[in-house]
Amino acid sequence: MSKILVIEDDLTIGTLIVRLLQAEKYEVLLAREGHSGLELAQTEEPDLILCDIMMPEMDGYEVLEHLRQTPQMSSIPFIFLTAKSERSEQRLGMELGADDYLSKPFTRDELLGAIAARLKKKAAVTQPYLTELKRVTDSLSLLPYLASQSNLPNRLQLHHWLQRALERAKQTQRSVAVLMLGFGASCADGTCLSVPPDALLQAATNRLAQSFKRAHPVAQISSREFGLVFDSLAPSDQPDTLTQHIRDTLLQPYAIDGQQIQANLYVGLAMYPNHGSTAQELMQRAEVWMNRAKQATMLSLGVYAAEQATAQTSLEIRAALERHEFFLEYQPQIRLTSGRMIGVEALLRWRHPERGILYPNEFLAIAEAQQSLIPLSNWVLRTACTDASRWQSRRSPSIEVSVNLSGSYFRRPGFGRNNAPPAAIADMTAILRETGLSPRLLTLDLSETTLMENGNLSLKTLEQLNQLGVKLFLDDFGTGFSCIASLKRFPLDGLKIDRAFLKEIATNSEMTAIVRAILAMAQNLSLKVIAEGVETEQQLLVLKQLGCYAVRGYYFSPPVSAEQIEAML
Repeated sequence: MSKILVIEDDLTIGTLIVRLLQAEKYEVLLAREGHSGLELAQTEEPDLILCDIMMPEMDGYEVLEHLRQTPQMSSIPFIFLTAKSERSEQRLGMELGADDYLSKPFTRDELLGAIAARLKKKAAVTQPYLTELKRVTDSLSLLPYLASQSNLPNRLQLHHWLQRALERAKQTQRSVAVLMLGFGASCADGTCLSVPPDALLQAATNRLAQSFKRAHPVAQISSREFGLVFDSLAPSDQPDTLTQHIRDTLLQPYAIDGQQIQANLYVGLAMYPNHGSTAQELMQRAEVWMNRAKQATMLSLGVYAAEQATAQTSLEIRAALERHEFFLEYQPQIRLTSGRMIGVEALLRWRHPERGILYPNEFLAIAEAQQSLIPLSNWVLRTACTDASRWQSRRSPSIEVSVNLSGSYFRRPGFGRNNAPPAAIADMTAILRETGLSPRLLTLDLSETTLMENGNLSLKTLEQLNQLGVKLFLDDFGTGFSCIASLKRFPLDGLKIDRAFLKEIATNSEMTAIVRAILAMAQNLSLKVIAEGVETEQQLLVLKQLGCYAVRGYYFSPPVSAEQIEAML
């Protein structure tokens, strides 16, 4: 649905235009004067603007001049509405960048024809960028799928390998395993000098590549962590069998700079269908169990007691909720055209009494596996909405709060009769009512997996959320490309570009082309774009030039407490 902004000081004319366009299924915004029209244009980013020329305080020419000086607004089609017919007036408007003129009084067909023509031209202008997006997404060589240190495939590629393996496994009734490997180094006699990290990394990389690359895909996850996929496993394949060859390969001493270095190995393994059904679930759980192996100092035994570790952590999560050990931090989202904080993203933390501060990747997968994620998610929603409601009373315009929710939160059926709303809708409605937060100030971040793997269920639930007034963003856009052609199916308000695309945006022309294409596609679909992980001024400048809507990252602020956000308002 295209969004049209009407700026008209005559209420009778403005109301007639709004009703006419709404009857044609356009989303319509109305402003009564230039200043409010300019503000609406900047905040709502319409697909087309109809603007009267003769208005008090700020006339239509001034509105157009301000918009054309803003990169993000400069490409919006702009049609003047005027009772004047002098050619000099029209020429002035065209020189400022107007796309068309409609002389009052105009007919219904004239108005609709002018709008259709300008929207069609806009789509034609953005089509080359959409073609470029398809080209770069079809070509893996242009995407950030390689780890810079080792030239091995990275986490994104591992995710895609695992997705394809699961698709085959679901057809053949076979199993799939993903292993996350962490390693360190030590010296048996304690006399060796410090080990050069790059040298140890290269030695381990070479062994992994030689031993597993042909049989099983190997990816580098971080400086000392790797991931492997074991495809088409028989029911008789056991975790110990899968990890034995890895132990034999990586635990042999390394000769580095004349020293004998002994590796410490930590393995986390998750299997389909026992531990999850999606690539995201399996990778998260394997990573959790690898981290638990590190903490337990059980060398080579990250698979040591997955079920026991899961049950233990699940019990701890329920107890932690009762003991108020969880807390939220918030990272600001900054609007690029104004430099103003327009929202925050809620980030969950666990103040564990024995293990210190824990981050979501250390416990969320287990919480989801053991059905303790729903009460935890509702706690996050309630806390974030409570904080945002307090901020709402402190500032106008209020800032939005974004919350990330998993697919399992939305898969719950309704209670009672068949026509009952899904449990997610019921919970969210109750939380918004309880906290007093306006639904328009709540944004839900949803992964591509949540959208695509739940099919019509996701679509129905999202439509109900949209009707509730909650905003919906596609999170980590770019980590998978199956949904690009399907974005129009879902009532999304925007998307968030994954941080992997921003690391080299200031130095890599191919990466810049990808982000430019994503932004053009989003604009064509009337989606706002937030870039995540902005850490440098160079990244920020490129995103400004490309017309990105907003950003989040350490360049502006690390995650901070609710009280610190309130102090920033």
